[in-house]
Formats: sequence, structure tokens, C-alpha cells
Amino acid sequence: MKLLSIIIPVYNSEKYLRNCLNSVVAQTYSQWECLLIDDGSTDHSSEICKSYSERDSRFKYLRKKNGGVADTRNYGLERVQGEYVSFVDNDDMLHPMIYQYLIDILESTNSEVSCCNYIKDFRAYDEVAKELLKPLSSGGAEVLTNREDIYYSIVKENQNNGIEGFIWNKVYRKSILDDVRFNQDIALVDDADFSLRLFCKVQRVVYTDKVFYHWMQHETNQTTTGSYVKYANAAGAYEDMVRYVSETIDNDNTLSILKSQSLIWNINACERGVREQCLSKQDKLYYKAIIEKYAKYGKYYNKKVRLKIFMIVHMFGLYEVYAHFK
Repeated sequence: MKLLSIIIPVYNSEKYLRNCLNSVVAQTYSQWECLLIDDGSTDHSSEICKSYSERDSRFKYLRKKNGGVADTRNYGLERVQGEYVSFVDNDDMLHPMIYQYLIDILESTNSEVSCCNYIKDFRAYDEVAKELLKPLSSGGAEVLTNREDIYYSIVKENQNNGIEGFIWNKVYRKSILDDVRFNQDIALVDDADFSLRLFCKVQRVVYTDKVFYHWMQHETNQTTTGSYVKYANAAGAYEDMVRYVSETIDNDNTLSILKSQSLIWNINACERGVREQCLSKQDKLYYKAIIEKYAKYGKYYNKKVRLKIFMIVHMFGLYEVYAHFK
């Protein structure tokens, strides 16, 4: 049995951390090390990590100066010992068979990455813990070897039947991660950026539609909070992704979805900038131009989003009033 390295960035998560770590302990695949990387927590997360490492030597507690989740994941990648690598967010929960299954299909299909389905879970942790004891529903596995199919499966959203850009629903062979790291200048979409850069060198990916990962939703999720700077950096990262993918493959479906995602991130960044009253005249002209460039992709969204697009492009002053009072 080969060693799996699980990287968990930890930051002020005392309310949820035990639930996450208990789901790691429950894994049927027993040959793992779990790097608990404390990114300068100021609550009791450090004590919780230490208690688990004292009870089970497979947990490795490491503390570093606060640098954000991308920096923390990179810190972990420099220290893993396993032949396989996986990532977990410190407030999520795992099915006990996630790693046994993903490693089995990784090896049986000779793939470089294996991926599973997930659920965006709004339930209480104790309710989810009870569900994790139930047998899994049936599901199959699919192998992707075509570059365009792989990239399309990464960028499509809300399908729950593809690779997607998340990193926590996957097991990677360590060998493909040796020269790929997370961009520390972006906070909200660093996993999507990482995936697009990584998968340009991946030849074979296997995916199962079995639900093994529970993406827990609550008021402190990073994607529900954040300043204008975070959203502006994320929007800029999506522009970089559009350029990168355009140079890598020629697939209108993939690029259309990626451009639509860039559109929505730029709308969100613009809206936060207006609310925080921090946009310069140049910033306003930039958002107007880029949102106009991608306006046709508003067809992927509802009437409310299309109204925002129209106001930003044609009536920015009115949009500022709308964003302040909506």
C-alpha cells in the first residue's frame, strides 16, 4: 500500500475542524500522512491540530506565518512524502471510502489524476456525519484522454459530472505536481488557475460520479466573503486563464464557458469596487470595456445579471446607484 499525503491548510477553523479531521481518521485507506498546516491561526485551531497529532502519528502538525491558502498549499507540497497527494479544506467532510476508491481507479486505469463527485452541503455537520455511515449509491468511472475533453470537463460548472476546477475532489500522482504550484497572488480562484495549468501536462484522468466529498456551506466560507482586491485579482486571473487556454487548445465550447466565467467575476469585482467606493476613473473604464467585450456571454445567466451588464456598459452612473442600494 503506497503512501498518500493529505494537505489541509488550517486557519481559524476551531468550529469545524474536528468534524473534518474525524472524517480523515475514518478512512478505509490507512496508509496516509495528513499535513495540518496552521497558517498563523489565532483561535484554538492550533491546539486541536496538536491533539490529533499526539493521538495519531499520521497527522503532522506544522505552523507557519500567515500567508493565505495558496501559500499554505505550496508549503505543504514542498513537504509531502507520499506517492499520491490530495487536498482537503479544513471545514469539509470526506466519505470514509474516498481515498480507497480514488486510488483504486487511479491505478486500475493507469491515470495520473482521479476525481470524484461532490455535494455542496448546507446541512448540519452531525447530520452529514450520520449520512457518511450509509452505503454509497452506485456509480461508474470514465477515463478522459483527449485534451479538449479534459479542459471542457474542468471549466463547466454546476454539472456535478466532470473534473471541474476544484482540487479537493481529486487524488494526484505526486510526480505530476513537482513543477506546478499555486499562484499566491490570487485568493478566490487559485484552485481553478492551478488546475488549468496542471492539466496541460496530464494525459489521462479518471472520474467517478460517486459522491465522496461534502463541501460544507456556512457563513465563513471564503467565497462568501472578501474585499474588492480579492475579487479584482480573481477577475484578472480569469483573464489570464482565457489567454492560457486559448493558446493551449482550440475549442469554442470550452472557451465560451471560460469567458462567461470571466464575465461574472468581473461583474462581481466591479460591484464590490462600487460598494467600497474604491474604483478610479480608469478602473471604471476598464470594467466597462471588459464587460462589454464579454457581454454576449450574458446569455448563460439570468435577467438580473443581464441587467447589470447593460447598466455597466451603457449607464455606469445608474449602475453605481443600483449597486449601492440593492
